[in-house]
Parts: sequence; C-alpha cells; structure tokens
Amino acid sequence: MGSFTSSQLSFFKSLFRGREDVFAIRWEKAEKSGYTPAYDFNWEDFSKHRASGGTLKDFSNKQLSKLTEQRIINHLSGKEIIGLYPLLTDNSSWFIIADFDESLTGKKSWVEECRIFVNACQQLKIPAYLERSRSGNGGHVWIFFSSNFPLEASEATNTPLFSLVCCITGKSLSYKGIYWRPGRGPAAIQVNGLSEAHQKYMHKI
Repeated sequence: MGSFTSSQLSFFKSLFRGREDVFAIRWEKAEKSGYTPAYDFNWEDFSKHRASGGTLKDFSNKQLSKLTEQRIINHLSGKEIIGLYPLLTDNSSWFIIADFDESLTGKKSWVEECRIFVNACQQLKIPAYLERSRSGNGGHVWIFFSSNFPLEASEATNTPLFSLVCCITGKSLSYKGIYWRPGRGPAAIQVNGLSEAHQKYMHKI
C-alpha cells in the first residue's frame, strides 16, 4: 500500500467518488495534453493493429479499465495522473465543482471571485473547498454531498447559489458552471460501454 494507510485511502475515496467501472488517464505528447478513458488490452495485438495503420480508437479488442485502489495509489504517488467520471450511470453525482477563470473585465481576479463564492457558501452553511486549476489561471470550488445527488438537484443547488453571489456583489463573475456539465443532455451513443456525454463529464482529481 506504499506510504498511504488504509484510513487515508478510505478518506480520499469517500470524497472523490465517481464511476468505478471506468476512469481517465492523462496523456502528453509534444505541446498537447488531455485525458482519455483507460483501457485494458493485449499490447502484442495492439502493436500489430497499429503497424497496419490502426489506432486505439478503432482497436476493437479492448475493454474499459476499472478504477482500482492501486491506480489511486499510483495517482497519489505521482506515477500517473488519473481523472474521475463523477456522473454516475443514473445521472447522479457525489459532488459538484464551480469553475472560475480569470475575469475578462479585469476588475476582479479569479482568486477574489472564488473567495466571494466560498463566503456565500459559508453564509448558507454549505462546506466548500477551493483549489487552483492546473493552468494557474483559475480556480475550482468543490462542494461534496453526503449522498449521490441527481444531476437536476445538483444544478438546482448550484444555480441559486450563483444568483445569490451576483446579488451580493452586484456584478457577474467569471463563473463557468458545473465543471463536468458540458451543457447538453446525456447522449444515447455508447462508445465501448461509456456514453459520449459521460466521457465529457470526466474531472481531474
């Protein structure tokens, strides 16, 4: 179990809960980077497929990797970077994330706007936790639920909260909404057992 105790891993998993039948892994190539679903497959078979001009996307002999405790340990140890799919198959989630970018007006920094949002959460007695985004030019405010909430209920919680913040400040913030919500309903198209929309709902941890 490396340098992590069972209680530490249990605590981490109790907060960052999502689908366990799939997870994403970060890739980097030249100056590009991103996340893609992790797969299990035979490397010898895939090498032959790639030698004939194929890609992982059109390689049929693969299946989605399950999120195991070892992969979480790898992530926490810095051996690899993984992402969660927080939107469960029943369209519920254990948390929501308010995403802030650098203000376009330049009147307030994202740090100030995140602080306003977190203070509003505190007024409503909603525990909220701020982290800096990977780019360094924005922030994410995490709100965790005690049980998995339906997506509609998550949005119902988030929208009035954002409206309240705007009323308090009198101005719009550089808020982008729930981070893993792309603005369209779940797609019916299935890609190796993971819907196209669910792939877009991945979030970094």
